[in-house]
Amino acid sequence: MQVSSGKLTGIKVVLAVTMLLGLFWGVGNLLFTESMFEATAPAGEQFTSSVDVLSKLTAGFMLAWVVAAGLAFRNVLGNLGLLKAIIIALGIFAAVGFYIDLTVAERTAAIAWATDVLLLVLFVALLVLYPREVGRA
Repeated sequence: MQVSSGKLTGIKVVLAVTMLLGLFWGVGNLLFTESMFEATAPAGEQFTSSVDVLSKLTAGFMLAWVVAAGLAFRNVLGNLGLLKAIIIALGIFAAVGFYIDLTVAERTAAIAWATDVLLLVLFVALLVLYPREVGRA
């Protein structure tokens, strides 16, 4: 069966958005860790060496995410397994983000809530657009 060009375009748009955001976030946290922390942390939070290390480690993971999304973007139908992994990862990122902001964090900045919502929207968009009819007889 054929997948509609609208679905493929939609998937590519969502992947492009995740790549751009991931690239900005990853490079920003890798090169400008303290500035990114100040922009996103709740007022009064202290920047420590632990925050620095974890931010840079997470930035590395985010840049790996960008590469994975780029591979899926180039050939969506040829990388359905990778696309599934991206969908699952987005769902986990959103769930963990909401969990942290609702139960773990004493204070949460507005940007953290916006990030959680954005991750949830991207997850739902890819879940809805995923081409389920491919490979069925």
